[in-house]
Amino acid sequence: MKTNKKLIKILSACAALFALSGSQAFALSTITGQVVGGHAVLISGSASPTTIKSVSTLFKITFDLTSSGSNIELCVGTMAQFNNKTCGTQLVETGTQNLPSLVVIDQTVLSGNVLYVINNTSGTTATYTFTIE
Repeated sequence: MKTNKKLIKILSACAALFALSGSQAFALSTITGQVVGGHAVLISGSASPTTIKSVSTLFKITFDLTSSGSNIELCVGTMAQFNNKTCGTQLVETGTQNLPSLVVIDQTVLSGNVLYVINNTSGTTATYTFTIE
C-alpha cells in the first residue's frame, strides 16, 4: 500500500511538471526574422545544404507572419531555387498576420536542401517567426 502511494505521488508530480512546462518548452529553435519585398532569406543559416542521415524523424514546424501587408512562403529547395527566388517545395504560404501555420515534416525531406522564406510582395518588408520542435 505504501509503495502505491509513493508511485501515485511520483506520477502526480511528473504530470504536474509536464502540464506546467507548456508547449514552448520543447522548442529546439525559434527564429524571428525579416525579408524584404521581392527577396528571399535563408533560414538554414548557410548556403551549404543540410545533410541528414536516412533516419526518419518528424519535425513540427510553426511558421507565423507577424507583420501585415505581405505574402510570404516557407520553402525547402536547392540553392539554385533559392537564388532564383522559386519555391522548390512549398511548406507554407501565408498572407494572414498572426495566424500560425503548422507543418509536420520528415527530416529526410530536408536532406540535401535548404530552408528559406520568399516575400512575394514588392517593396514591403515582412517579419516572421519560425519555430522547429
